[in-house]
Amino acid sequence: MDLIESCEYETIEIPLIAHEIIMQTTKSPEREQILRWFELDKGIYHVGCTAKRLTFHSQQQRAFNLIWSLKEEFGLADKRVAIVGTGLAGLTAAAAAHLLKAKVELFEKKADNLPLQRGNATRFVHPNIYSWPKPGSVYPVTHLPYFNWYDAEAGEIARKVLEQWNEISEEIPQKYLKTITKVSSKNGKVFLDFEDGSSEPPYDFTLIAAGFGLEKALSETSTPSYWRNDSLDQPVLEKKPVLTYCVCGAGDGALLDTIRLKIKDFQHRQLVDWMLRNPWFFSQAEHISDALSNGKSIHDVWLEFGC
Repeated sequence: MDLIESCEYETIEIPLIAHEIIMQTTKSPEREQILRWFELDKGIYHVGCTAKRLTFHSQQQRAFNLIWSLKEEFGLADKRVAIVGTGLAGLTAAAAAHLLKAKVELFEKKADNLPLQRGNATRFVHPNIYSWPKPGSVYPVTHLPYFNWYDAEAGEIARKVLEQWNEISEEIPQKYLKTITKVSSKNGKVFLDFEDGSSEPPYDFTLIAAGFGLEKALSETSTPSYWRNDSLDQPVLEKKPVLTYCVCGAGDGALLDTIRLKIKDFQHRQLVDWMLRNPWFFSQAEHISDALSNGKSIHDVWLEFGC
């Protein structure tokens, strides 16, 4: 079986490669498109750092697709590959390149792998719900070559992925608390500059897997970062003045935090389960999908339904 045989296909902003494409061994436009899409400079690539759609699952797909494209275009056996960032995309890319016989080294600014999501119990993550109402969006599990996971809180997903990572981690050098100040390409090699003045031999390829990153705090009294545990949906235990919250943004995270503030005992998992089992949503799925395909925004579609 080809290493990345089971990645899924979706023509949306970034190319997520089809099963039949991945099985090809001849040079294909799809492979060239992926490399052009992710290339920052010769030998330097990013994994979704500029994409609008950043989910756990899509970042893993990007990582698999990029590694597959590098392998098909250049070969990866014995090539030196540096991967910057040990979030889900970075670990996925590292594992894929390692199993293709590349000499992989990992660099992380923090002190551990998956530093943002480990231990998080407040953010429920479903691998495919972002694609609703498209086929497959109700499946609660990924179908990747490895590092698969079920819908769960982010900390539980991190735990399951790290269990799989630990099976190969001793074979891959991992360097923590390393801040890279510059990545440059010269004469077909990639060079890394470090804040502490240390150096490494040049690499054939470098992948920047910065992932979600940390938000910029508005002030020292700001609420915790998105992936830090908070108490928004827990009862107040002491008499305090009524607090005023400012929720910034209009994405799924901001909308969910607004719901958590307004609904007692709100459970994200229950909302997702209810939606995916609700006959009305399924009866309208085709109409909504057609409207989105015809250029309507999701906002306009929801207004049609009086939402």
